[in-house]
Amino acid sequence: MTNMYRKKYYSSIFIALAFFSAIATTYERVEVFNKAELNNLSCGWPMRYLSSGFSENPLDPPYPWKEKCASLIFSEWGNALDIQWVFFISNVAFFYLLWFVIFYGGRKAIRKIRTKDESFKNNSV
Repeated sequence: MTNMYRKKYYSSIFIALAFFSAIATTYERVEVFNKAELNNLSCGWPMRYLSSGFSENPLDPPYPWKEKCASLIFSEWGNALDIQWVFFISNVAFFYLLWFVIFYGGRKAIRKIRTKDESFKNNSV
C-alpha cells in the first residue's frame, strides 16, 4: 500500500468514525423536569445541534423524565426536529480531530516504546 493511498484510506476512516460518533451523541439521555423542557429538547455533544421544537407535545410523562432525541427522530412528531448544521459540522470536526489524535498518538507511543525496547535489548547483549 503506497503512502498516499494509506493517507486517503485513514482519512476516510476518520471521517466515517467522526460522522458516526457525532450521530451517536443523539442517543445520550437528556433529563427534563417539566413540559416546557420536553417540548424543547436539545441533543448533541460537545455542541448541541439537534433540537425539537414541538409546540404541542402530546407526551406527558411523570417528571423528571429521561428522554433520547434519537427516539423522537423516527416518531410521528419527527418533522418538528431542527438541525443546526454549523454545530453538527463542528461536532464532526471535533470527533475527526479526536480520532486523529487517538490513532496517531497511539502509533507514536507504540513506536517510542518499541525503539526504547530495542535499544534496551541492544545494550544488554
